[in-house]
Amino acid sequence: MPAAAALMDELVEEFLLRLPPDDPASLVNAALVCKRWGRLIAGPAFRRKFRKIHRTKLLHMARGQVCRRRRRRRQ
Repeated sequence: MPAAAALMDELVEEFLLRLPPDDPASLVNAALVCKRWGRLIAGPAFRRKFRKIHRTKLLHMARGQVCRRRRRRRQ
């Protein structure tokens, strides 16, 4: 991955980590922005960092909701 793309991923990840944990819909909506953001949010590293910052777990069903929403969009 080029250095600029890696830097952009880091910046986006920092932004996404600051989303409020009490509003899981915000993460679902962010994951729907593009495939890259969806992959960042679904990744284990993001979940680990999110837990460390907010001291809470992400909903496991959030990824399934994202997938279902994407399928509905395509139809």
